[in-house]
Parts: sequence; C-alpha cells; structure tokens
Amino acid sequence: DIFVKNFWSVFKAVLPKDTIIKDFKKCDFTPIAEHRDRERFKRNNRSREEKEKERLDNAKQSDWYNYAIVNNIREKLGNFRLEPPQLFRGRGEHPKQGMLKKRTFPESVGINISELACVPRLNGMPGHAWKDIVHENSVQWIANFQDGLLEETKY
Repeated sequence: DIFVKNFWSVFKAVLPKDTIIKDFKKCDFTPIAEHRDRERFKRNNRSREEKEKERLDNAKQSDWYNYAIVNNIREKLGNFRLEPPQLFRGRGEHPKQGMLKKRTFPESVGINISELACVPRLNGMPGHAWKDIVHENSVQWIANFQDGLLEETKY
C-alpha cells in the first residue's frame, strides 16, 4: 500500500496535465513487465563467449576507476559506482518505498583527493562541475554525495 501510494504520487507528477490516466488500479503495466522479461531472457541466454566478452569489456572500462593511490600505495576501492535512477524499495516497510531515486549529478558529489593530485575531469558531462574538492588525509572516503531521496550524505 505504501509503495503504490508513493509510486502513484511520483507517477502522476510526470504525467501531462490533460492525461486520461486518473486511477492507478486501471493502469496495466503488463507490456512493460513482458518487455523486461524478454530482455532478461535474451540476456541470460547469450552464449558463453558473448557473456565473457561483455565481462572483459566491462572490466576494461572500469579498471581505471577500481584503484586509488593512497600514501603511495595502489589500493583497490570498495565501490566507485552510484546507483542509477530507480524506484526506491528500502528494507521492510520503509515509508519512502515506491518513490523515485533521481540521478546523482556531479553538483551533489564531493571528492577527496591529495592536494597534489589533478582534479578528475567529468567526461561526457559538459556544463557540470564537482560540488566540492577536499584534501582530507585523515578520513577513509574518496567521494561523498547527497542522496536525492533519503537526504543523507553517503560515502
């Protein structure tokens, strides 16, 4: 009930003013679910070679971001990715389940780098800039960001 109520409020907000959609119970999301099932089936039924090629391509793209130099030692990072926009599920009966977690943009991300390090460029995001650049050598985080839904700072 909480999920449906929150989802409906988010969904209504993005619908055009003159929409014919007025009641959640009359909405049929079956075509979307079927499309996702078909895509999942295609993805899962690829050959072993295709899956291995994708794994290697993904590893090649992310290798640069997997490590940081900390006190002149190359350290593997625990995580460097942000969650994509999605409907929030939460755990248990979370009061915000069903709400939309929006995309995190660089303007809500602070990075923690050495004073001597070059500030990382934002590839493919013209017009955007980091929220903050700090040089805190007494902490163990490399980036922080403001969660757009939960209003928390995450590291």
